[in-house]
Amino acid sequence: MHIPAEQLSPHVKKGGGKKTKTPAPTRVTTPPQRQDDRGSGDDAERMLRFNDLKRRKIVTNWPTLLRWIELEGFPPGIQLAVHTRAWFESDVEAWLRSRPSK
Repeated sequence: MHIPAEQLSPHVKKGGGKKTKTPAPTRVTTPPQRQDDRGSGDDAERMLRFNDLKRRKIVTNWPTLLRWIELEGFPPGIQLAVHTRAWFESDVEAWLRSRPSK
């Protein structure tokens, strides 16, 4: 049975009637970003994710954060993906400054 060359997998050598597999191309990946690497540009404003808010002891859980957004004027942030939300650091700091001190 003869298979036209355009229907062959790119990993199968064409020609000679003999099909030999070539090694799959290696994939070059970059090392994962560290937490502190986000927003490394000087003119870029830093964005905070939920874990950043937790680490700074601003909030400890999502239900509280959602209540603050709805009732207390906490910035809603920006949805970056389906389950990913981030807040501009300046918005969070402005909200904290607007809160009465204890």
